[in-house]
Order: sequence, then structure tokens, then C-alpha cells
Amino acid sequence: PHTRIAASRWIYEHIPPPARIANEAWDDGLPLPLPDHDSRPYAGPVLPMFDPDSPVKVNDIVKALSGADWIAVTSGRVYSNVTRVPDVFPMSIAYYRALFSGRLGFTPVANFTSYPSLGFLEFNDDSSEEQFTVYDHPRVLLFQKTREFSAERVRELLLAAMPVTPPTM
Repeated sequence: PHTRIAASRWIYEHIPPPARIANEAWDDGLPLPLPDHDSRPYAGPVLPMFDPDSPVKVNDIVKALSGADWIAVTSGRVYSNVTRVPDVFPMSIAYYRALFSGRLGFTPVANFTSYPSLGFLEFNDDSSEEQFTVYDHPRVLLFQKTREFSAERVRELLLAAMPVTPPTM
């Protein structure tokens, strides 16, 4: 099955409906509506990760994370692109480093992949052209909030990555 469908099924089986899942803007949110499943109870905040890095974006991210129980990263659409422009997205890069390392107060719980294969050979194409990985078989990651989450610590971590002069293209 498509990785977003597999992740949606996993959510319906493992996450109770009142849990709020934060999704990234500009990407497909989870869970997807499936037959006999209502995605609305899971609707959580949207993370504005493609917005320009700024103190306003930091506040928006902290507010979204404070109101979320889970984070869904449904492809590399954002993190694969913003990390290539460190002069423009230094705070966003700090966010993803903290998220993927567990320092953001969310721990990775589920990872859904469906790599191309030829017989028993599987080809990890996470770094391939976005058109292949975002649409055809995106890597989907689910992170659950932990007791270590602190809005103030996240705010400090992200603001520390902001340069004195706001980044621009």
C-alpha cells in the first residue's frame, strides 16, 4: 500500500481519536480519510515550515507543537529542501535536527517506507528527485510527544538558531 495509506491505517489502529496530529503545511496531512474511519477527530495544528524563518514562525511552531500530541512528516518535501538552503532556513534546520534527534520533545514511533525493488534488492531512494519520493512512495514518519516537551525550551532552541539579521533569499 501507499505509505500514507499504511500510516493512516496505523494511526487508526494505534492512536486514540482525541489525539491531535500536527501536519506540515504544503504536504498531505494524516490520517487520510479511509472507508469506515473519520479523520476529523485527529485534526491538529499545521506547522508552517515553508514560511520564512522569523521570530513569528518560531512562535507559530511552538504554539502548534504545544497543541499537538503527534507530529506527522508525510514526505521529505520540506526537510529535504529547506536543509539545502542554510542561509535562508537556519531555524528550520535546527527544528528538523532537534525533531529527528528527539531533542524537540517528540520521539519517533513509526516509519513507513516502500522503496523500489528488483527481486530481493531494495533501493533506498530518499535522496532522489522529489517527484519520485514525495508522490510515488514518500517516507512517512510519526513522532509522539513525550513528557520532556517544553514549549519554552523549544522556543529557546529555535530562537538560538535565528541570525541577528533575518534571512532572505
